[in-house]
Amino acid sequence: MAFFYRYSKKELTVYITVGFLIIFCAYYFVIPTGNEVLCSKKKSTKSKEIRGVIQKVYVDEKEHMNEIVEYSQDGDSELKILVLTADKSNLFQFLKPGDHLRKQKGSLLVHINGDTAIKIDYGVSYAQCNKK
Repeated sequence: MAFFYRYSKKELTVYITVGFLIIFCAYYFVIPTGNEVLCSKKKSTKSKEIRGVIQKVYVDEKEHMNEIVEYSQDGDSELKILVLTADKSNLFQFLKPGDHLRKQKGSLLVHINGDTAIKIDYGVSYAQCNKK
């Protein structure tokens, strides 16, 4: 409490105003919006080519309840990870270990076992992701 007595009312008002301006600017200009995060996920997923077999499907309780699909890419021994947390198509609910996945680069359409196709949907349109 003694801290506040060192400054005049005018100085405290200035410090508080500047503090609010800094917080507002950080929130408005620096912290990404929900759409920016979803657009980033959409672009990242769209840029991947997937051809492999699912090894594990789980919800990572330690990492914000992320929906995780681990798969082995054809011809590669290293497991790849696909995070489907923000996907609105419920693709995660359909997947199980042993399923074969195919997704072309530049597309969001995922083929499961060659007979089912589901389009990953992050809930943002092309126009929303390309706003300037």
